[in-house]
Amino acid sequence: MRAQIILSGSKQEAWINFIIRFRMPIAIGYIFLIFILESVEHFSQGFPGSLKPIVLFELILLGFIVPIIFLVSIRFLDNILSFQKLHQNEAQIENKLLHLLSTKMEENEFCQSIVTFLETQFPPTQAEIILLFMQNDPSNGLKFDQMAHQLLGTTCSSLPYLCDNLPPDQLPNSIIELDGSAHDSKHRYCLPLCSDNHLIGVIVLDLPSDRSYRPTEILFLKRISSIVIQKILQMQLMLQLNSINLRYEEELNHISQNLHDTLGQSIGFIRLKMEQIRHDFPARRFPEISQELDRVQGVTEEAYQQVRGLLAELHPNSALDLTTALSTQASIQAQRAGFAFTLKETGRSHQLPPLVKRQLLYIFREALNNIEKHAHACQVELNIDWGETTCKLTLKDNGIGFTPTAIPLPDHYGLVIMQERAQDISARFILESSPGNGTDITLILPVSHTPP
Repeated sequence: MRAQIILSGSKQEAWINFIIRFRMPIAIGYIFLIFILESVEHFSQGFPGSLKPIVLFELILLGFIVPIIFLVSIRFLDNILSFQKLHQNEAQIENKLLHLLSTKMEENEFCQSIVTFLETQFPPTQAEIILLFMQNDPSNGLKFDQMAHQLLGTTCSSLPYLCDNLPPDQLPNSIIELDGSAHDSKHRYCLPLCSDNHLIGVIVLDLPSDRSYRPTEILFLKRISSIVIQKILQMQLMLQLNSINLRYEEELNHISQNLHDTLGQSIGFIRLKMEQIRHDFPARRFPEISQELDRVQGVTEEAYQQVRGLLAELHPNSALDLTTALSTQASIQAQRAGFAFTLKETGRSHQLPPLVKRQLLYIFREALNNIEKHAHACQVELNIDWGETTCKLTLKDNGIGFTPTAIPLPDHYGLVIMQERAQDISARFILESSPGNGTDITLILPVSHTPP
């Protein structure tokens, strides 16, 4: 039944297209047929009878008015079908553009993709796109507005004048000649790309000198330009974000170098001296002092390891992935506190920005410190579940547990800081605990689709 419906619709569309295409021959053939039939009918009854007013009215009605109504109706139907087809084609083109721009691409790749798209969808167009922010090199000494003026005065000389006052169905355009040859002349259209009344780029569209865009095509070009503008603004924001991240990582690198050259060197020296003193100290003669030296040496070693871990975390080129970093931190505290630690990881891991990884390390370091000080746990488990768009991290212990609403004030600050760090990286922080049932801390982190 479904095949029959499709076939019927196809036949109906074929008949409509046939009638629209041959509407004039059909109307003319109908007129001749009416005159022949009327002539045969009325002249067979005698010549005088054919001259009666009723006969003339019948000939005019059937031979002229009916064909005119037919032609007008077919023309109206043709316009409706053409309008629907035009909107369908425009919707398809917009979908292709949206699909094209949905992929991540660099600036040069973006420009080439837009040029190829326009030249493919609007032949025989030759396109070019110029983005001002890509040429905004501080070394050339030109300000942004100066570059815009220079661009408008060269590539699109017609752009500055009537840009804001042009009707919606018009674009700045002119006839340009290449190398002074008339046969090389082109009809150039300039499609400005503006955001908040600021020019951020321009699309140059060249046609042969004997061709021009129709008003409907110009309206459509202006409509799809808004999609291109949104992508350009997105790329600008990404460039700014990358620049901020770069400065941030450079500052962290500077801090880590200073930390290594000052505090790190000092603690390293104290650690070395404590080992020498402990080795040469007569422990049998002074057992109490020997125990104190052992404690001081242990604290010094812990401080030294903490500084080394902090340097590794601060360094932007740290090779440690999230799983290794968390496992290393947990193993150190497990050995010190005397609990067994297990780690389970599922799914395909994603690359995380250094800032996100650093905040996660701080959160779980605080959680492990709480387990060491308060939980009295003998078993701690960390589960890392990588999904397509999220990463779920769960830290469980079998300690004594507690009532979250009855936390002492100093420990309450630690939990607040953990929650704030989670908010900084757009992660969801979940704490579950009760007396005698241990504690579960869960972080649900949004991640990108790019694997490391």
